[in-house]
Amino acid sequence: MNMFEINDDKIEIVAEIGCNHQGDVNLALRMVEEAAAAGADVVKFQKRDNRSLFSETLYHQIYDNPNSYGATYGEHREMLELSSDDYIRIKKCANDLRVLLQVTPFDFASLDFCEKIGFDSYKIASADIHFHQLIEKICLLGKDVYMSTGGSTEDEILDAKNIVDKSGVKLTLYHCTAAYPAALSEMNLGYITRMISLFGADATIGLSDHENGIDAATIAFMLGARAFEKHFTLDRSFKGTDQSFSLEPTGLKKMIRNLKRISLMIGSGQKQVYDSEKKPLAKMIKSLVYRRDLFKGQMIENGFFDYRVSLEKELRPCDEKNLIGKILQRDVKKYTLVSLMDFVS
Repeated sequence: MNMFEINDDKIEIVAEIGCNHQGDVNLALRMVEEAAAAGADVVKFQKRDNRSLFSETLYHQIYDNPNSYGATYGEHREMLELSSDDYIRIKKCANDLRVLLQVTPFDFASLDFCEKIGFDSYKIASADIHFHQLIEKICLLGKDVYMSTGGSTEDEILDAKNIVDKSGVKLTLYHCTAAYPAALSEMNLGYITRMISLFGADATIGLSDHENGIDAATIAFMLGARAFEKHFTLDRSFKGTDQSFSLEPTGLKKMIRNLKRISLMIGSGQKQVYDSEKKPLAKMIKSLVYRRDLFKGQMIENGFFDYRVSLEKELRPCDEKNLIGKILQRDVKKYTLVSLMDFVS
């Protein structure tokens, strides 16, 4: 079997909505609809209990920049949170559209909140690969776990993975560069093959992609990745730090289309002649014809043949060498097709 051959249901596309909804549930619902229409399997959100998550200093730090939704960092983060009622609406929308609902909880209070909503799976952010207490608590819930590995060493990845392994829950482990956006020179997609050799027996290996484009997913697939998380927005010009490198609906649709075409294009790996090739080639493949009139009893020499395209096919130019020295058994006319029957008595 071709090592790259897969079925569509063996890859998974996660549309990372994150905080790109700008704290607006109606925008969030539209994003779920557009992600589903583009072909995403999962839509992902983020949840923070900001008061318990941030220190007082960080919470009250002045946050004055074009992407800010509040005067302080705390106010900014609070503006981007959705309510329990909002998530109940989002959950129903996702269920209706048959896409799974995933969340990254950044703290214990957020995890408790999310479990009451009934998210289908949980994502561990790159920043929390060291937060073993949170990973353990998530694993106790028995739901699929996805984990990004940006900014981590192999030992740190292995330590976190071992926690998930002991729980027995299904793990998807993402290669990730935790920069927003990630520079091409820092994507390091070749590490995916290393992850597969180290962790592939116990986890699905994927890519959490912060690159500003759609090429990385295709390359990652060819290297063995089978799960793909990509930031998603309705408009890259929206305010927010993640908007500019997120995919709009058309971009997400193209990325998914490209991924699902790969196995078709790779094919069986065995050389085949397709019926679709025959008609076009019929008007281009050359046949051997006689350059002049020849007569029964003549011996074929170099220079006796010409090469022309004909709707009727007989011998090809490559067959000429096998005819030199043969004796004609009948008269032949100039520009008629050369046939083996001309040499059979």
